[in-house]
Amino acid sequence: MVRVYKMLLTTVGGILPVSYHPFGKLGNSFRCWCAKHIAKGIKKGILIEKGASIQPDVVLNGNVGVNCLIGPKTEIGHNVMMAPDCQIYTRNKKFNKEKKRFSGYEETKPVIIGDNCWLGTRVLIMPGVKIGEGCVIAAGAVVTKDMPPYHVVAGNPARAVKNLLED
Repeated sequence: MVRVYKMLLTTVGGILPVSYHPFGKLGNSFRCWCAKHIAKGIKKGILIEKGASIQPDVVLNGNVGVNCLIGPKTEIGHNVMMAPDCQIYTRNKKFNKEKKRFSGYEETKPVIIGDNCWLGTRVLIMPGVKIGEGCVIAAGAVVTKDMPPYHVVAGNPARAVKNLLED
């Protein structure tokens, strides 16, 4: 049944208007309804835009804006903003040494994003990463390892470039 809701989210949800359109509330309500049937947990204040892809076992806490791909077993904290085209991956393809090719997937490694974070456009978050509370992830960053709280993170591979709590 989850497959039906995922299909509805991408097809019908992709046709309905974005949130800032005069009828955007209708589009967001429908996309949230679909997401509630897919995700493990969704709290109030969720904004799901056109183009969002949500996988099973995702937890979205309150006041989160989603306009991206979110892999299974991802947990996103409160008050997290995500710009368009972010991608959160929780598993990679598996290389079969005997066949000398990729087949199947590696084990799923959950991604955790702390409260009050901001992810810029086209941020990639790789499997198993934990992003600390209050982080700002710069546009185009590829996050391959855990990031400390309250830092600006940028680059490929991403690294903490500024502590937001220091002068």
